[in-house]
Amino acid sequence: MTDQLYSSSDVNQDLDAQALAHHLLIECIIAQGHAPRREKLARQMGLPLREIEALYRGMAANHALVLHPHEPEPWIIHPFSLSPTATWVAHDGRGWWAPCMWCAFGILTLASDNKGIVHTRLQGEAEVLDVRVDGDNIAPADLIIHFSVQPRHAWDNVHHTCATCLPFRSEAQIDQWSHNHDLSRGQGVPIKTLARFARTWYGRHRDRHWRKWSVDQAQAIFDQFGMIGPFWSIGVGGDRY
Repeated sequence: MTDQLYSSSDVNQDLDAQALAHHLLIECIIAQGHAPRREKLARQMGLPLREIEALYRGMAANHALVLHPHEPEPWIIHPFSLSPTATWVAHDGRGWWAPCMWCAFGILTLASDNKGIVHTRLQGEAEVLDVRVDGDNIAPADLIIHFSVQPRHAWDNVHHTCATCLPFRSEAQIDQWSHNHDLSRGQGVPIKTLARFARTWYGRHRDRHWRKWSVDQAQAIFDQFGMIGPFWSIGVGGDRY
């Protein structure tokens, strides 16, 4: 990625500027494995540094990214984490950190045409687990991905939400894990369903004119993949999820 400046017409509206910044960040992460520093992004977009920092704060408010608490630099740009996590997505000599299994399949969607290996740990504990993905062929194919936190509360503490979205071998294993750690027993999703869900959820994240899903759009995607019922209900209305 070069330091090419973008014309003022690209950034004359706040949401359009957020979309451009999001696009440039995602493209850099896919290509280089990390996001550009805000000084570099300022050069690319032809904006003063203070405007990039304000832009980032707006993006954080819109749930387009998560900033470090001590400085205006991206920490998470879903589906990518910019700090090490327990989930590593690898393909063709490259790799990226994912905040969770949902995000891991989002990375496969954006960066590798749904092919690669997700290196993680069963239940987030000691057993190493490699999930091999080639389109709809996923092995192990019988895993269940547990959502501990209800989606309507996902952004109350998105780090905890992601940290508890983990692979299990059975519903009984989820029951025992929830009891052992005194964590919420949520809902399990078959891994093949999760993969299809993530492809739809993250399918537009590389778009130049990307927009965050509205609450209604997000709910429709959950419903589309059979994630229906009180646990999955995130409400109605609202301009972003």
